[in-house]
Amino acid sequence: MSAPSELTNLFDTILLLAGKIDHAWQEKGRTNSGSTPALIQRALEELQPLLATVMAAETISAEDSTKLGDYGLRLLEELQQHAESLEL
Repeated sequence: MSAPSELTNLFDTILLLAGKIDHAWQEKGRTNSGSTPALIQRALEELQPLLATVMAAETISAEDSTKLGDYGLRLLEELQQHAESLEL
């Protein structure tokens, strides 16, 4: 399986889980002026094609690659915190 295909499968799973977390968030009537599961999901949806393009072109510096990776990990960490707060 190629890296872009693996990336697509990974993001499909993450976005599915983000949708479930958002659904639980809304069912519990949670509000937050900061990040919400829906905002995190949207950011991940925007990050996916960027990462796929970068991986396909292999034209990114190590520093920029690290920044993108760190950003993605921060999004996942925030999503995980929402899941924990919802006891999922």
